[in-house]
Amino acid sequence: MEFLETPALVHGVLGFGNLLLIVSAVLYVSHVWFRSKAVGQWASLLAGLGAVASLLALAMGRIGSGWALNPLYEMIALFGALTVLIYLTMERVYRTRAAGAFVMLVVMGAVLFQIRLAGNETAISGGQALMLRAAAENAPDGPISLLK
Repeated sequence: MEFLETPALVHGVLGFGNLLLIVSAVLYVSHVWFRSKAVGQWASLLAGLGAVASLLALAMGRIGSGWALNPLYEMIALFGALTVLIYLTMERVYRTRAAGAFVMLVVMGAVLFQIRLAGNETAISGGQALMLRAAAENAPDGPISLLK
């Protein structure tokens, strides 16, 4: 189970969740322009999967190994995931996707700020940043091999 406790896996799952949230934001905006039911359904599905992936990554990082991220980084990820889940609940109750473009653009802004934090290495503590950098440099196939 050591594989599930690696910071690289947590960041990988969180990054995948963020990617899904960004794609769903683009799909929601496309849904507003084109009024395609299929695009709206894909947007809702990807938003839900992105929120679940973000919550899963936070749970893995917090519970699985006791590994803590920066509180600001965690709170932005939690804000995005919970905002999406609340919106999807409202979307199901009121049976409309009209507000999806606005809500998901707000979530996309939070995700981009979260990516900025990760890029400046303020998302993780100094010791963990050094460990991740050393692991990436020593990996035979680069950082991707850490997830195998």
